[in-house]
Amino acid sequence: MTDRNAGDLPASPDPWSTAADQALAQVYSRIPEVACQGLCAHDCTDDIGMGPRERQRLRRAGVQMPPREQAKERAAAHGPSPCPALADGRCTAYEARPAICRIYGVTEGLRCPYGCPIASRRPLTMAEGFALVDAAAAAGTARQPMNVKQAENALRAAPGARIRARQLRDQANRRQAAGPQRDQAARRDEPMALPWYEPQSD
Repeated sequence: MTDRNAGDLPASPDPWSTAADQALAQVYSRIPEVACQGLCAHDCTDDIGMGPRERQRLRRAGVQMPPREQAKERAAAHGPSPCPALADGRCTAYEARPAICRIYGVTEGLRCPYGCPIASRRPLTMAEGFALVDAAAAAGTARQPMNVKQAENALRAAPGARIRARQLRDQANRRQAAGPQRDQAARRDEPMALPWYEPQSD
């Protein structure tokens, strides 16, 4: 069985969307909250992975995300495009944002360079974060999401995973050393790249 395509989702609440929303609520409840100051909008792009229900929820919030493959091709050719949910540097669909956005700032390697505090004694590990992202992508589908160990193995096996992890650590260290007053244009030239993640399919 394959996941529904985002374009085939029902336009109004039904048992499928209700079940998917319940699954998403459980996933999101396991992601620590971050007291976002709205200083990281330059890191928000349209090239992000999400599940079909997450994509539909964004549409209902008035945000039309491009198909993932289209966004990836455009980013490879011209660089990342800003997320269409952004307006004046803030997210207009914050309550409907997908898990990939929610783990930013609360996950090792994706910590906020501006020091926005998180409501947790410790950040999520990368494997924990991406297991939750995968669980959100699987919400409402027949697919069994990855557990933390499987996410850990998948991250290790991803092309360039070790290089990307080192780049993320180096980038976070540079940003922390530069401080929040660093020139905005310079920061836009160095967007925070999210580590590898592609929602799994049946």
